[in-house]
Amino acid sequence: MLSIGSLRAEIDEVDDHILALLRERVTIAMRIAKVKRKSGLSIRDRKREQEILDKIVSRAGREGLNPEQTRRVFKEIIELSVEAEARP
Repeated sequence: MLSIGSLRAEIDEVDDHILALLRERVTIAMRIAKVKRKSGLSIRDRKREQEILDKIVSRAGREGLNPEQTRRVFKEIIELSVEAEARP
């Protein structure tokens, strides 16, 4: 029989993976920012952001996730990346 403690430990492990992936995404975003600056491009790319959100919403339903809640989560993830890109 599974216990609450062991299931919570699994959640903690998943959270650790999510944090590692967020760190990786932000690191890549900072590399993208360098390329954008050298190319004279704007940090914010609303078209790209919308493409990402559209793709995520489409996939969320197929994955059994609430599309609108998933969109909100990814909107925040995008904000985290944009803020990292905007750092000098």
